[in-house]
Amino acid sequence: MAEISNKKKYMIIALIAALIIVISVTVVLMVLGGKRTGNTENSKNREVYSEEEILEKCIEAINEGDGKWLTYCEICHSDEAIEFLEYYYEVCDEYGWEEVSGNECKNIVENGYEEEFRTLKELFGDEYKITYKIKSKEKVDRDSVDIEDVEYGGASNVTYDYIEGDYASNLKNRLKYLDVPEKTIEKCLDLYDKTLDINDEIKEVYKAEVEFIVSGTREITFTDEIWFGEVGGRLVPFEYIEMWESDSWFRHRVITPKYICEAAETMVEQEERLRLENEELLKETTLMLDNCFKGINEKDGEWLTYCQECQWMDAHYFVRQFYKLIDGRKRQEVADSKYFDPIDNGYEDEFAYLEKAFGEEYKITYNQISEEIVDIEDMISSGDIYYKSAINTEVDQETCMNNISGYLSEYGVSDLEKIENIAPYKEVILGNVVLDEFGVDRVFKLELEITISGTKELTFEKEIWVVHKDRHEIPFEYREGEEPSFEHIIIDPAYIVESVKESENGK
Repeated sequence: MAEISNKKKYMIIALIAALIIVISVTVVLMVLGGKRTGNTENSKNREVYSEEEILEKCIEAINEGDGKWLTYCEICHSDEAIEFLEYYYEVCDEYGWEEVSGNECKNIVENGYEEEFRTLKELFGDEYKITYKIKSKEKVDRDSVDIEDVEYGGASNVTYDYIEGDYASNLKNRLKYLDVPEKTIEKCLDLYDKTLDINDEIKEVYKAEVEFIVSGTREITFTDEIWFGEVGGRLVPFEYIEMWESDSWFRHRVITPKYICEAAETMVEQEERLRLENEELLKETTLMLDNCFKGINEKDGEWLTYCQECQWMDAHYFVRQFYKLIDGRKRQEVADSKYFDPIDNGYEDEFAYLEKAFGEEYKITYNQISEEIVDIEDMISSGDIYYKSAINTEVDQETCMNNISGYLSEYGVSDLEKIENIAPYKEVILGNVVLDEFGVDRVFKLELEITISGTKELTFEKEIWVVHKDRHEIPFEYREGEEPSFEHIIIDPAYIVESVKESENGK
């Protein structure tokens, strides 16, 4: 019996030893597994989020009015940072959130983003909603990303001077101010130390272009480039700060109500500024149209009246200089002056046509049916766009300058005066200055209803594109055909007569 009892005893001991070995192996495997997946004791149950999930969870929290800073940290931080933050906030909850000089914890953690949520409601109404769309996403070669530093300074939300010592010192002084025990302070600092120097831990890098839409009583859209670095098996969002003359770096980004609110405020301010600018530019456009139609109604035969409204700056200078050269001089009668009839005869033929068709008391009015802001690229996509010649006449460029020279000779203008006053304006005389994006403030497409009344009445519509460039309003018309193009127009008596003839011919 003693022998059997001893066998049972040995079997029990062996069983206990086997259990100890199994438990030990299991613990080791769990620890190793935790290290491989980036999990710590406090984070072993924490989910690993994809780029889409990080954005989705943050935006969902903002839409729900979640004012907990830690909510967004747990989504956007590394495991080490989250472990530090969880402990840090437990300490602060226990010992108080009294405001200390140089920290922002009270402003953000304690008030729950009240200011940001209030601003979003003021701008977009109580039922505002934020949505997002990842427009593009790509994995980036880690070695191709030039980063020498990763800023993780916002982890505790204490003012940070980008120097580790100052950051830790601020943190330590704050906890001392709250009468936190030295042992607790040391543990907090140890956990904080683990959040530093993660640059080498970023093994993979992703880049995404994300479009955010904030809608409600108004709607704004903004696009941002968000980088994601894989840290300890988790994706963490960053902003890539690219420097040309110094080291580039990653700045940690947390998608919070403050992030969305600041971007939304900027877009609303920009829209408001554009709205005011558009109103001012449209007033200038209206003034241009008013002055042109007023000149035609008053039978103003001065080419300069219409040129200074519809031409660009150098053209104004040329025409003024041109008039200055011939002012007070007596002209000799020479043939080829027909090229300058619009200047010479004061639109006599055009006014005679309008009087015959509508009576001597004719009147031209217009009504702006619609307006649309157009991207300049929509215009230049049709090809090069040229300004109309400053002399407002169809003449081949080869002889144009010679004709002007001959015309001025009729008034006794010397060759030296021609060179000094006319030669610098060769480009505007030929009308070969190409319209491009440089200096263009805005382009409006206007639908005008023009009415000429008198002995009879005629109404026709015109589509005019007005380019605001270098503080001038320059009108164009779109010409269809095999090679569509934009033609610079001068709204003068000749333009109106041409439009009347086109309307009466059904064009």
